[in-house]
Amino acid sequence: MYSLFLYPKELYVARTPRNIEDLRNKGVANSENSSIIESERMRSSFDYAVPKDLTISGAFRRKFDSMDTDPEIQREYYRVAKEMLSHRSGNNGEDLAYFNTRTHKWYKSTTGTKAGTPEYTEEIIKGLKDSKSGEIVSFHNHPEGMPPRDGDLNAALAHGYKKGYTIGHNGVIFEYTPPKYKISESAYMMNVEKFKKTRFE
Repeated sequence: MYSLFLYPKELYVARTPRNIEDLRNKGVANSENSSIIESERMRSSFDYAVPKDLTISGAFRRKFDSMDTDPEIQREYYRVAKEMLSHRSGNNGEDLAYFNTRTHKWYKSTTGTKAGTPEYTEEIIKGLKDSKSGEIVSFHNHPEGMPPRDGDLNAALAHGYKKGYTIGHNGVIFEYTPPKYKISESAYMMNVEKFKKTRFE
């Protein structure tokens, strides 16, 4: 389902929704129903600050080397991740970026004002319309550095992502691929609790 930046798993080919109503009907146009949301409104806090010099460190840069075999695309992924962390450092809002692996075109959303969910802008919707299943690589920041939420995984399934990455404000990157079936909140929470126990104990 997801891994602490290990390797892509099975790719599920799904139909790409064609409009915002289709996305809402699938429950993935935004993530208010996701089981982990910090608060309804975006807020600022030192807890969400990106450590100084994190994004220019060699250790952070090397995390992008295995995301693609093309060094130019690696650099593109790194550049966009840095932009996200710079833009969202100090608050719990989320940016979203789609990369079409066929056209090498980016589609971005940087205007979201709710905590724990990016905004599905017209540009993002256009990116979905312009892309076939298995072409999108998705990136979005996670202020608390937690794994992909159930909403993220279900969006990957509904939108037919090739794969996705969450970029934590602490430098932790998770890679995920679409699940075979929609993930229920209860199943997701069981996995998150296991992750928290492993991480913090």
